[in-house]
Amino acid sequence: MSTTSGGVGKERGYTVLIVMLLVAIGFAAGDFFLLNQKNGEDRQAVALTTQVQVLSQQTAKFALESASGNINSFKELESTRNSIDSAVQRLIKGDPKTHLPAYSGDRVTSPSVAALSKAWGQLDADIGKILSNRELVLASSTEADTFSNQMPVLNSRMDEVANILQQRGGSTDQMLITSRQQLQADRMIRRVQEILQGGEGAQPAADGLARDAQLYGQVLDGLLNGNSDVGI
Repeated sequence: MSTTSGGVGKERGYTVLIVMLLVAIGFAAGDFFLLNQKNGEDRQAVALTTQVQVLSQQTAKFALESASGNINSFKELESTRNSIDSAVQRLIKGDPKTHLPAYSGDRVTSPSVAALSKAWGQLDADIGKILSNRELVLASSTEADTFSNQMPVLNSRMDEVANILQQRGGSTDQMLITSRQQLQADRMIRRVQEILQGGEGAQPAADGLARDAQLYGQVLDGLLNGNSDVGI
């Protein structure tokens, strides 16, 4: 009896050990799954942040080209903007389809995600302004190209006028005025390019172009009809 009791006790002991071993294996498997899952989430997050960094650099290039009137760059800028926004929103809100958690709710990553969201908000607003002015920029670029192509032709005609004045014994003042017209035409072309480049120098260039164009027109009219105000 005692032997039987001892055998049953041992079997029960083995059973308990096996159950405990199975439970331990279960916990280990669970931890392993969670660890792999966490690594997968982190890999997704790293991939998204890398994507944002790369696309942000491309955005600067497309924005400059768009401001210069490149219609294809407008399309690339819009596509890049949408890709960045998608990546940022997935980091902020998570993605149920790929089981990516919302990093904005994580105590460790929340400050960084908030800073990313703020920076992207500012950049997105600037990109939106460029895209909303697409038609205006493209029209301005076309007009600028037309202007830049026509001014050298006009300068050539002004050179012919200077030669005629010289042949007919024109005054020194007349010769000086025609020379200034040619220089002013070159300056207007440069101002147009400065406007297209944008930045802080765009507004002064636009103001200067308006003054130059007005004076150029007055002198040109004076050469045709005479103008005592400008000495013609």
